[in-house]
Amino acid sequence: MVAVIQRVSEAYVKINHQIKGQIGIGYMVLLGIGQEDTLEDID
Repeated sequence: MVAVIQRVSEAYVKINHQIKGQIGIGYMVLLGIGQEDTLEDID
């Protein structure tokens, strides 16, 4: 599992050309979960 935290002035998530979520100033977390990660890792 890898997590990257980045301070942003704005951020959004776009799925199929539609914005599904957005924030203004704040923190964005990019989280990568692999097949080898367990439920305990995710918790």
